[in-house]
Amino acid sequence: MKLTIGMANYGDAQGAWWTLSSLRLHHVPLSDTEVELLVIDDMPTANQDLAIACGHAKARYIHASKNQGPAHAKNSVWEHARGEHVLLLDSHVLLSPGHVDTIKRLIDSVCIGSDMWVGPLVNESGVTIATELLPELRGGMLGVWHTRHQAPPWFEVEAHGTAYMLMRRDAWPKFSADFQGFSGEEVYIHEKVRRAGGKVLCHSDLRWCHRFMRFGVPVQYCLTLNDKYRNHLVAAYEMGWSVKQMRDYFRRRLPLDQCIVVEVDVEMMHPDLWHRDDTQARQFRTHD
Repeated sequence: MKLTIGMANYGDAQGAWWTLSSLRLHHVPLSDTEVELLVIDDMPTANQDLAIACGHAKARYIHASKNQGPAHAKNSVWEHARGEHVLLLDSHVLLSPGHVDTIKRLIDSVCIGSDMWVGPLVNESGVTIATELLPELRGGMLGVWHTRHQAPPWFEVEAHGTAYMLMRRDAWPKFSADFQGFSGEEVYIHEKVRRAGGKVLCHSDLRWCHRFMRFGVPVQYCLTLNDKYRNHLVAAYEMGWSVKQMRDYFRRRLPLDQCIVVEVDVEMMHPDLWHRDDTQARQFRTHD
């Protein structure tokens, strides 16, 4: 099979319904045997509404709960995909016209290789609002949206959002098994791609729209600043970035006793967390 379009879902059957319906109506008709639609249900108990939505769209539904956060659920998409290539989407993302045909052409021309391909993020009016993430700290996250104007048809970027990622299935470098809860994915996974010999390339025709508004429906998965600190600390350790910068940054945001709990947790996994030479480690620009 040429391509899996896969998404991880946690209690958002409505978002998946919109994405799956759009894919079937505009991009992947049932007659297309080269592309499969895959949905991973990460809820502890199988979400029957999600299973029904998948059934209506003839998408492959798998209840494969890890319940450890989005990074683990996204890893599951790659583990269960049948396609030689995988387009991983958040389950509330819509694609621009001609999108899947462009991806097929990239695959057929052997352009993808070991690279990760991404595309411009657009708003509901189709206006580009970001082409990449700058590796900078703001709002408790590593990654600040940026728009490159008058860009060529495709170009290399350092990082991008993880709601959209296209790669060869066997080239996926995986999110850390030590991540827990939300955050820490951006910049980290893109750096892993580069260290494996690939690039992160933004193609101007791969435009996508993300539902940021929740319309009164709360996020179902755990979303805490504690997990953000933990995952950024894990990412910094694994990538050889400055763990002390992460400590100083998050200690300005979390009570000290909660920071210590996070730090002890990560130090138990990595006893040399604070003992490596940090003087030459990469540090990031901070905005707050």
